[in-house]
Amino acid sequence: MINGWKFNIKERDMLLQTQNSGVCVNGEDEIGDKDYFGVLTDIVRLSYGKYHVVLFKCDWWDVHTARGIKKDRHGFTMINTTRKLLVDEPYVLASQVEQVYYVKDTIDPRWCWN
Repeated sequence: MINGWKFNIKERDMLLQTQNSGVCVNGEDEIGDKDYFGVLTDIVRLSYGKYHVVLFKCDWWDVHTARGIKKDRHGFTMINTTRKLLVDEPYVLASQVEQVYYVKDTIDPRWCWN
């Protein structure tokens, strides 16, 4: 449980009918605000004596191009789940993450609404 949400890794979600592995992190790039979307692949808890830090390891979708993210006619964000973002640092602090749900587009299954 992080920020009031129950998170599971993607592998566990595949065994369930619920989805708790979708993540979003608010961020910035050179142009301005940019949200990063992905799927949780591992949860790491680091302990330093009485202090604990939880990290999420994620597979991130490439949202830096129009081929990776778009808005539909109703203003919903759509993510192209075939375009992974290649990163050297897949970890994020669990406290920075929001939970999102992905719903496959029935017309083009490469795209998901969140």
